[in-house]
Amino acid sequence: MSKTSQATPSPIMTVTPTPVDRSAARGDQFTGVCTQMHDFLVSDYALVSLPVTFDEEGGYLEWLGDAPKQADKTAWIATEFRVYTRAEVTTSMVALAGFREHANKAFQEKVPSYTSTEAHVLDMLSHEHEVLNGNNKGNTRNLVAHGMGNIRKFIRDNRSDIAVMAAVQKGEAYYAANDPTQTAYEYEGQARKVWVRNEFNVRDAKTGKVVTSWFEGKTTDEKKAMKKAAVITRTPSTDVQATPTPTATVEAPVQEEVKLTVATISSMPSITVRNIAKDKGAPQSVYTGAGATMNSITWLMTNNHVSLS
Repeated sequence: MSKTSQATPSPIMTVTPTPVDRSAARGDQFTGVCTQMHDFLVSDYALVSLPVTFDEEGGYLEWLGDAPKQADKTAWIATEFRVYTRAEVTTSMVALAGFREHANKAFQEKVPSYTSTEAHVLDMLSHEHEVLNGNNKGNTRNLVAHGMGNIRKFIRDNRSDIAVMAAVQKGEAYYAANDPTQTAYEYEGQARKVWVRNEFNVRDAKTGKVVTSWFEGKTTDEKKAMKKAAVITRTPSTDVQATPTPTATVEAPVQEEVKLTVATISSMPSITVRNIAKDKGAPQSVYTGAGATMNSITWLMTNNHVSLS
């Protein structure tokens, strides 16, 4: 090969994996991938390798592979990739734009309803968005990454509702026996968790807010046992006898009785001595009138309420 010859460039655009905080908001997580898709459509590449899948209905992104362990979440690096054509990327983003009315206001304003071509998608991926409220205020994201979070939630919630309705029709839904609303759930584990919440969450008696969640201070085995004890049915009950919700109460501190001796009672104020005699059951003539203090001490000693030491 001559010195002037060049290697044929790869038809696949690849990206160098960078750490992603999988515990961050999805808008922050996927901004890098959205930027990569933008760069791909600007380029002459025919294919791109990305660490994500596109939802078939809504076009939103999901990471490839298993969710990382807790210790690896804040600096996760993708190891699985999938190759996409320009048409596949465009089609997915057009599908996402089709749900624009369920995204944030900025997405609706900058992504037109007629989005349908590669050029439209390129423009769609060109916008940045600054988060104005909440815990992530001040973060700058790709607008698509930001907007698709709400779209994803809408689609997933809708699918969940459809799945639950199908389960109810087939008689395969699950219900928590102590749930006054008798809400249907697609999965048994969901109903068990509701039963445990109703049974063991402690709520403020006035506000009704949870002050102690059922799992607090519990070991893994204890939590499993609590869920296992849940009473689950396959048909809704019309007469639910819900377990009274535990409420947080402030208990008065236990007042430890002071040991009465001749020394302690002799050092007490006269009114205190007379009140002690009254509380112990002395006749009114003892703790009132002339000589009431001495009479009270004498009565307390005679009735074994005061010891010598």
